[in-house]
Amino acid sequence: MLRGFATINYWADDLDAARGGHAELRGVEPYFERPEPGGQPARAELRIGGHQDGLGLADRRRAPSRAATETAGRSCTVTTAASRRCSRSCCRGS
Repeated sequence: MLRGFATINYWADDLDAARGGHAELRGVEPYFERPEPGGQPARAELRIGGHQDGLGLADRRRAPSRAATETAGRSCTVTTAASRRCSRSCCRGS
């Protein structure tokens, strides 16, 4: 029986802003972070929900060529209702 997902991955144009916005919105810090060789962030993962599913945020520059390039109506992965609670510009779309 399927009880949820393991990890959903989102490609972020600004990984620092996405990581901070989701951490602030959900009240948890990433449990895993991996930097690029030069020190820039490449990936962050947070545990969310009752089943502690994974939310993976990755730098869009590392996306495979077949990866989706557009989201449904917003460039931020945070839902509109939830974004009202987040003070970061990536969530407000500005």
